Amino acid sequence: MFEHKPAPAAAAAPVGATSAASTPDPATTADTTTPTPDTTTEAPPTPTDNAPVQAQQIDSLLQQSASARRGIAPALTDIANCRTSATDTDALQYAVQVRQQLLTEIAVLDMTSLPSAERLRSELRSLWQASIDADTSYLGWADSNTCDGSTDPNQDEGDAYSKKATSAKTAFLAAWNPIAKRYGLPQRDETQI
Repeated sequence: MFEHKPAPAAAAAPVGATSAASTPDPATTADTTTPTPDTTTEAPPTPTDNAPVQAQQIDSLLQQSASARRGIAPALTDIANCRTSATDTDALQYAVQVRQQLLTEIAVLDMTSLPSAERLRSELRSLWQASIDADTSYLGWADSNTCDGSTDPNQDEGDAYSKKATSAKTAFLAAWNPIAKRYGLPQRDETQI
């Protein structure tokens, strides 16, 4: 009989050795980590509120207009009473010059931050132009006044333009005074423009 010999056992792996199949290859292993998106956004810049500055600029123009008109009433009184002097005509000419300059400034003034901006601009242009026309007519009255008791057509023309200016002032102030109040500026009446 042949002697049955058991099959030889598989050679044991050396101590400390590891299977090649269980060791990841760093060169071929992909990084599966998903990057976290950057959700941080910059806050939008706060818009600059230019309305207070623009309102102050309009108030400055109104103050110039008010200053220019102070000599007009005394001049008209003198003309009506046959006491016309160089001071009277100078006052009227000065008012015309100031208002012409105001027309130039209001035409280019930035008013975009104010409510009813174009209405304000339009009314200011109307009232200053009518005031210029009135004062120019009054200058003609001063030059031609003969003090004979007759009505001078220059005076009538000046009065008509003056009424037109007053109507434009009323319309302007209806829109302007609430804005002036909001920004702590003087509220005005027709005699203060």
